[in-house]
Amino acid sequence: EPVFHRDIKSANVVLSADFNPKLIDCGLARFTGGVKAAGTVATAAGAALGTPGYMCRRYCQSGKFEAKSEIFSFGVLMLEVATGRLQGTDDRFLEDEAEESVADPRAGAWPIECFGGFRQVAESCVGEYKGRVGSMLVVMRELKGLVEGHCKPSEEELLQERELARLQGECDAGRADKALVERMREDLSANREALAAHRAVQVAAQVLRDEQVA
Repeated sequence: EPVFHRDIKSANVVLSADFNPKLIDCGLARFTGGVKAAGTVATAAGAALGTPGYMCRRYCQSGKFEAKSEIFSFGVLMLEVATGRLQGTDDRFLEDEAEESVADPRAGAWPIECFGGFRQVAESCVGEYKGRVGSMLVVMRELKGLVEGHCKPSEEELLQERELARLQGECDAGRADKALVERMREDLSANREALAAHRAVQVAAQVLRDEQVA
């Protein structure tokens, strides 16, 4: 039997200082009877079922939770990552505007193919029930393909990281100029900022891996 998280949403994803995401608050899947968690609603007798806006409409009506219910929530999260908008803001729901979604400009420039592929995966998660993708493994394969095709660090970035690590070591030992280390750190930071959109894809893929483990 699969174990579903039941409350996948942006508020339940945390990022470490180096942008490694973790899916948290896994307790809802274990709640039974009349127990309710803050921010959740009961849409069927005897169960606390999730957060409004992130719950599949069919699930809200039937009370039956299954893989497609979890996939819908993850699709909403993907659209939030891509657009920089929160679900339900101004009474607008991301799944209703998925085809017209535009990339969050704060994330830097997305390659057209990368954003198009990411949005397409999200659309397959939030689409109508009958046509919705039915397995998280399918979603993971699609995201893995986007990561491999668009998110690999360049040779220049790898060289900069190695050189920065070397200089930092010499600086810590008192053998290198701190100003030089800071200039290289700023250059590397600028390159990473330019790759922020690519990192969004990696974040979604990592969250999905954590969800599979949970």
